[in-house]
Amino acid sequence: MIKTPVYAIALMAVGALIVSFQIYYPIPLLPLLADHYDVSLSAAGWISGAFGLSYALGFLIFGPLSGSFGRRRMMIWGMAALVAATAALWRVNGFEGVIALRIVQGLTAATFSPVAVVYIAETVPEKLRPTALAVVGGSFLLSALLGQIFGSAFGGSGDLTVIFALSALAYVAFGILLVLLPAEPRAPGGITPAQVYRALPGLLRNPFLARAFVIGFTILGTFVGYYAAISIHLGDLVRNAGFGMIEVRYFGLPGLILTFFAGPIIRRWTAARVARAGFIIAATGLVISGAAPTLAIVLAGNVIFVAGIALCVPAMIFYITALSPANNGLIIAVYSFNMFIGASLGPQLVVAMRSLGFFAVCLVFAAILLAMGAVIRAAPAPSDGMGSAANA
Repeated sequence: MIKTPVYAIALMAVGALIVSFQIYYPIPLLPLLADHYDVSLSAAGWISGAFGLSYALGFLIFGPLSGSFGRRRMMIWGMAALVAATAALWRVNGFEGVIALRIVQGLTAATFSPVAVVYIAETVPEKLRPTALAVVGGSFLLSALLGQIFGSAFGGSGDLTVIFALSALAYVAFGILLVLLPAEPRAPGGITPAQVYRALPGLLRNPFLARAFVIGFTILGTFVGYYAAISIHLGDLVRNAGFGMIEVRYFGLPGLILTFFAGPIIRRWTAARVARAGFIIAATGLVISGAAPTLAIVLAGNVIFVAGIALCVPAMIFYITALSPANNGLIIAVYSFNMFIGASLGPQLVVAMRSLGFFAVCLVFAAILLAMGAVIRAAPAPSDGMGSAANA
């Protein structure tokens, strides 16, 4: 066993990156996938959506169950199942078979993501916890960009078999590293899954958590939807400027750097304030990005938009984990479910609005984010003393 907190943080961050990217790599490939599988653009979107919806549903199953089964054990066995599901995809060519196995793949992937956040909250020393949660949350967000870059690099023909093969190999290596993690301090068992789920109505009545759960739908939904809109609407603009879709994603990376500094910012300014600022910054970036039909303006707005989202993601994770530490498994499960439902439906919403144009999509998403900034409120100080997160 490797018991240093840094190892656990780094490993959970890597896992967040390589597991969640499965939602995102099809997004820049939607037109190519539609041609490759001879289906409509909307149907091709379900290569991402089928994984995302089952992934989100799995959070509600495996997040609460991990308290009884064991966080570390759940992640290890889940990774083995994810390897099998991903390897099976490598052998399937038909569209219906790919969709069916993407559903299975999403369910098995859900044994990692919500459990990893709770594992960090339970095992990392208190003074490192805001930074740890920011790093892991940042990796979930980084996966949205790197996943699209990865998809553009290895799926340019619309054939996904190389991506499936590389993914399976990465999960094998990661599963071996998971074995070296120490078990969480609390022994598995004790509280039954039924007892965990019975706490849900009370959590939903908590006004601060209820707002956070609503906000969860919008963060990744607008983020993923924005890049889907670029792929659908701005292909000619990007190509005429001598760029490819993969280079457009690169321009979002500088904004993501902000997420790795979010821990100290949250401790100083409170989670609610940082989240509100992030929503305003992201909405501003969207308006700028859609305001003028030049690639330079689009990319400038892209950086600002991503920077805002990079503040929102870790701030909201810190916000919800500080509200009720005893119920973190269930809280993370519900919040993550909402986030990845949003991520799955974002591209579908953009396809539904494609007749309105790119600027209209940006304005709709900006309005959603500004509304979420108005919804979040400062929560009472958590009992564990961690958060000045309270007094915004």
